[in-house]
Amino acid sequence: MKHAYLIMAYGDFYLLKKLIQAIDNPEGDIFLHLDAKNTYSASAIADLRASVRYSTLNIYSNISVSWGGTSQVLCELFLLKKAASHRYGYYHLLSGQDFLLKPVHVIQRYYEAHTGEEFLAIDDSAQSCQDYIDRIDKYHWISKNRRITGLVDNHFALPLQRMLGVHRLKDADLKYFAKGMNWASMTNAFVSCLLREEKRILHWTRHSICSDEVYKQMVFKMHQKEFKLHKESDDEGRPEGNATMHWADWTRGIPYIFCKDDYDELIGMPYMFARKFSSDVDRHIIDWLYAYVTSNEDGADADKVSTDKASGVS
Repeated sequence: MKHAYLIMAYGDFYLLKKLIQAIDNPEGDIFLHLDAKNTYSASAIADLRASVRYSTLNIYSNISVSWGGTSQVLCELFLLKKAASHRYGYYHLLSGQDFLLKPVHVIQRYYEAHTGEEFLAIDDSAQSCQDYIDRIDKYHWISKNRRITGLVDNHFALPLQRMLGVHRLKDADLKYFAKGMNWASMTNAFVSCLLREEKRILHWTRHSICSDEVYKQMVFKMHQKEFKLHKESDDEGRPEGNATMHWADWTRGIPYIFCKDDYDELIGMPYMFARKFSSDVDRHIIDWLYAYVTSNEDGADADKVSTDKASGVS
């Protein structure tokens, strides 16, 4: 089975290069979208290409992606279209601030052992619907600046639309409302379904906010008899981690940026991926995880990580 890794990135070249090198393997191809606003030089992009030995690395820079805007949905759909023509077994949607928590061959065997399951977080609880449905049921005209968006929406646009009884979508669409982490691992069958529903998705997400955390969940609910979720929740009430095998810590940040002190915790987790990392905040954790997930079977490199951690060497 072949795997597709779809990465949406903007900055942090050091982290991105390490992520791509950690993924690089004969059974996985990489589809990388660099935000059209990126500042990578031609030599840096050439360096990325040269760092890959086994995977096919496809690099695009077609869309200027803004936080919370429809552009995020457009970018995801763009990458899915590019990859879907090759009919991969699984499509792993990642950000450029992610990293692996397991060697790539372990990750791929895990998903292959669960063939036919969608690793997608879905929360359709009454509370979530009440708190988040305005993301797509009301108009959001400004989405290029998180602070301005919040001010305009909370103090003017949303109260006015509620007072006037504005609803963008019909009840027939809203009955499928659900939300969840946008990062996911999906089968070819589900990706094909998403692309067939592209027209509906674009209707749902136009003038929306943060709808990248909504549209996949809604399509799943529309077609839920056709697909099977990996897990719906976990024992600790955190559905996203076990549902997607992709960990983000929202208790210490939005999300929290992992550092070297989190190394033992991270490699002890059952998840395949984690977010978020930053080479500006802590390069050590990136280097240690890279050494861990690319270690030889004899454990020599893993032993070196333990030695370097003890001595404080990056």
